[in-house]
Amino acid sequence: MSSANEPIVRSLWESQESPDRLTGITGFRFDDGLSAENRFLAQLNTIELHHGPYSSTSPYTEIVVVGARLTAEVRAGLSEFGFTDFTEAEDGFAARRT
Repeated sequence: MSSANEPIVRSLWESQESPDRLTGITGFRFDDGLSAENRFLAQLNTIELHHGPYSSTSPYTEIVVVGARLTAEVRAGLSEFGFTDFTEAEDGFAARRT
């Protein structure tokens, strides 16, 4: 996690009543040498492995990303996992699949 994100993520962890691997908030290692978009893409396979159809009978169908832009590369990476609906926001984006 970046130094800006770490206190926020830790606060969210503390405020959750009973998180589990499907409802919890995940923070990832921060690599200063990569853009936010490339950091996201580097974690996408791990996210899919832990929260997708291989790990759950009710896999995630929406992902909300804060701090990265919805570039063509990010859209293509998400499309490989069946995401087809994208909404851009000022601070990131959301992607959905059916």
